[in-house]
Amino acid sequence: MKQKQGFTLVEISIVIVIIGFLIAGLLIGQSMLRNSRVRAITAEVANYTLAISNFRDKYQALPGDFAGASSVWSGVSNGNGDGLITVNISNANLAEQFLAWQHLSKAEMIKGTFTGAAGSAGVRDRVPGDNVPASQLSNAGWGLISITLTDIAGGYVQIPYTAPDMAPNHVLWIGRGSVSGTSDSQKPVLSPHEANDIDTKSDDGLPGSGKIVAQANGTTGTCSNSATDYNLGVNTTVCALVFKTGF
Repeated sequence: MKQKQGFTLVEISIVIVIIGFLIAGLLIGQSMLRNSRVRAITAEVANYTLAISNFRDKYQALPGDFAGASSVWSGVSNGNGDGLITVNISNANLAEQFLAWQHLSKAEMIKGTFTGAAGSAGVRDRVPGDNVPASQLSNAGWGLISITLTDIAGGYVQIPYTAPDMAPNHVLWIGRGSVSGTSDSQKPVLSPHEANDIDTKSDDGLPGSGKIVAQANGTTGTCSNSATDYNLGVNTTVCALVFKTGF
């Protein structure tokens, strides 16, 4: 009896359809996972803000700025106790933004172990999972710094439209690590659509005002075109977001 050789067109078509379904399912699954991790950003902001509040209530100081830290935990450096976590324009006390996460971890108010020091690229180098917490969003991490009126007056441009909304305040910053070791900016990790969705659900939906603002990108046509307009015509990751903590 002559054996059948190869596949028929019908069989090949069925295989192609099955492969198509598998690829579609994979893409849908990846999209759902991405959406879940983007939504987790809001919960992370709430958790870190609560941790900072609990730390301040217990130790009467902000993490990182705590001048008595070394008397509570061994191998930990003290802050200077001036009420600020980092002073941006003056380049003073820059290590406090990294000590903050170490202090919070030592106090068992957040998970993770952190170096308490800048990364190898420079005094402002944030490295997710090493000296700052990693986000559930892939390759993203958190910054924590003070924004003062003096900083704004001195030309602090990394966060746009800030004077009426962000300063004076401490802010949490979500991004893919630092842009460089000498800048407070963080690399973009969200699309304008994702940033707009977070802002709209948790704040005023405007990139330049409220409790959530978009990082300055140096030019228009990236994350935001103006203080009132996320650039929804772009679908790539060009956004980092800054969250006012209330401290």
